[in-house]
Amino acid sequence: MQNTKQLAKLLQQQEQLAKKIRDIQRGNDTRYKILIGVAFLEAVKANALGEDKIRIYLDKYIKRPSDRKFLELAELPKSESGSNSSSST
Repeated sequence: MQNTKQLAKLLQQQEQLAKKIRDIQRGNDTRYKILIGVAFLEAVKANALGEDKIRIYLDKYIKRPSDRKFLELAELPKSESGSNSSSST
């Protein structure tokens, strides 16, 4: 009986730790994306990278329709917009 309770407690702790790890990884991923964006924006401000080149990259890699609309990009044909919707995030 004691072993069962101890096992249940350890399994609960394992799940809590797994959630913390996922949260940290997600936070790191978000921070990475923000910093990449800041670097690109600073390059545009410094005239090291033209806004037209940024637009080309955005148009090529942003696939999610809501993201494209937010960035004022043209809609993709139906076959392209659904092919890899996670590439925008």
